[in-house]
Amino acid sequence: MKTSINEFLSKTWLYLLILMIFLVWYFFFEMGKKDLIIVSDSSHKTEEVKKTDPRVNEIWDLGDSFIFNKSNSTLTLKPIFYGGTPSSNKPKTIIINPSKNIRPVNPKHINVFEKPAEKVKTSAGTIKTRWHLLRN
Repeated sequence: MKTSINEFLSKTWLYLLILMIFLVWYFFFEMGKKDLIIVSDSSHKTEEVKKTDPRVNEIWDLGDSFIFNKSNSTLTLKPIFYGGTPSSNKPKTIIINPSKNIRPVNPKHINVFEKPAEKVKTSAGTIKTRWHLLRN
């Protein structure tokens, strides 16, 4: 009986160790990434950044994505609703003026200067929101 308990505990610790390694890897390497969209007058690029990036470390907790408008144009981040229109707590359009600062924004799914999808699959009675970044 004592041997089976020892075997169980040794296997349990092994499984817990493997689980801990996986969780640390997942949260450190995967969850710790966000998109930084850098817009210039003629182009844009999207970079994956981590909290340790000096460009975003002070504003990391303020948004799910970041936009750096280095262009001379004002940008508009518009919500697009699929499956209906929310009746309350409707997300508002965000205006991003040219700046030397990076702006945190909460939307994750952003279509950057591309035509958004006509349709997005939704479950019955649910509403999905995607975001479209436009130059003004």
